[in-house]
Amino acid sequence: MQRTVISIDTIKWALRPLYRVVQWVGHAFGYRLSVTVTPVPRRGWGSPPPAAPDAGSVRARLYGRDPFEGFPTDAYAADLRGWHSTHPIFEQAILAVRPTTIIEVGSWKGASAVHMATICRRHGLGCEIVCVDTWLGSSEHLLSRGDEFDLRFRHGYPQIYYVFMANVIASGFAGCICPLPNTSENAHHVLKQLGVQAGIVYVDAAHHYASVWNDLQAYWELLTENGLLIGDDYEWDDVARAARDFAESVGRPLEVHGSKYVIHRGASASHGAR
Repeated sequence: MQRTVISIDTIKWALRPLYRVVQWVGHAFGYRLSVTVTPVPRRGWGSPPPAAPDAGSVRARLYGRDPFEGFPTDAYAADLRGWHSTHPIFEQAILAVRPTTIIEVGSWKGASAVHMATICRRHGLGCEIVCVDTWLGSSEHLLSRGDEFDLRFRHGYPQIYYVFMANVIASGFAGCICPLPNTSENAHHVLKQLGVQAGIVYVDAAHHYASVWNDLQAYWELLTENGLLIGDDYEWDDVARAARDFAESVGRPLEVHGSKYVIHRGASASHGAR
């Protein structure tokens, strides 16, 4: 009688979905799991590896090695929780501009970047989305101990960047989303030196007046001639005031769409503002 030998790797591979469920439940209820699982090769299943970036892409000009290469996907459960990440203004703006580059300032776990990438793919648009964030959390995140703002501290240092990376890979967009982990000020200097121009800039970073104003002013100059600047969190008083003041300073109308606001760099075309 022939005996069947099951290797340890096979057992680990079989248990991997269970581990992901346990990890997700733990994060959902605010617990941190101490389980460590050695990553197991995908063995041909899952999303295909991303294609080599175009030589002219921001990623190719920033990195000698693809930041997603060799990322330990088994170590981080996908978690795309966010705020206002699927607002209809994204699709309206992308179809109006048909951008080849989008800059997102403030990415958190990547929900809005993944949503924009989904829209671009659905409409056959080749677009690189550059995600600028420190992934260290805002003042609200740091001052809150609630699960909603869980920064996944490890030895006192936030691990949200790795959750973002895992989300991008799990969503199948590692080929078109480029992380730029830095302050919005430093990232602006980098992108400006590289000569990057974006059809859409999405600002969803700090909520304090001076920070919002600085981000709007800096990234406005990285917009293409007919580009769109989209902002989030208009319900915050400081954000709304900064958005109004900035729009007035550049002589452009401000469109408000619930939590989002839009400022057109070129000719204005209403997207149903209210």
